[in-house]
Amino acid sequence: MARTLLRTMLIASLFVGMVPALALAQVAPPATEADGGEAGVLANRHGVGFSAAVYPLLGFTYRHYFAASALEVHLMPLLADSGNYLRIHMGLQYIDYLLIWSRTRSQSVISAPTTALRLVAAGGFSATRDQSTSIAVADANCRTKTCQSIINQVKTDYLATAGVGFGFEFGAVQTAGLSLAVDVMLTSMWDNQGFYALYPLPSATLMYNW
Repeated sequence: MARTLLRTMLIASLFVGMVPALALAQVAPPATEADGGEAGVLANRHGVGFSAAVYPLLGFTYRHYFAASALEVHLMPLLADSGNYLRIHMGLQYIDYLLIWSRTRSQSVISAPTTALRLVAAGGFSATRDQSTSIAVADANCRTKTCQSIINQVKTDYLATAGVGFGFEFGAVQTAGLSLAVDVMLTSMWDNQGFYALYPLPSATLMYNW
């Protein structure tokens, strides 16, 4: 009789001890190391940096962020030979952040570093003016208008591009800090003579975002 009572008390104490653990297991959410494949709302609003690419999408860069996208402006002026050589590159790029991965999430505040999959579309324009000449003729031997027009001719070349592609951005995509974007775009190119080429061209952009 005493043994049966002791066994009953032991079973009851074990059950009472398991109740808090079972309740905690039902209330507490499972822990995860990463939240992946989610489109997020970007906290940054501005970014400045530098882009390296086949022109004209290279040079100093300003980026303005929207909810889940961004618009980027590229500009690079080059001046040489005492102003006789002038080249300017201009570009505009649209970025759509399709997916964003983050290593940690705390109360819906996503912290760096993150990785983002981007869809990009861009257009650019370059103009090159070269007033220098490789023809050396003495002034006494170049008095006619034809000769002077050849010596003083100004050559201007143009290049326009349009492309679409995708890429990845790493770093401070959703918080203040540095980020590095690498894209590949199928790019059409036109020069003074018309259609020039169609190439898949890479580009990289280093930005400071805030």
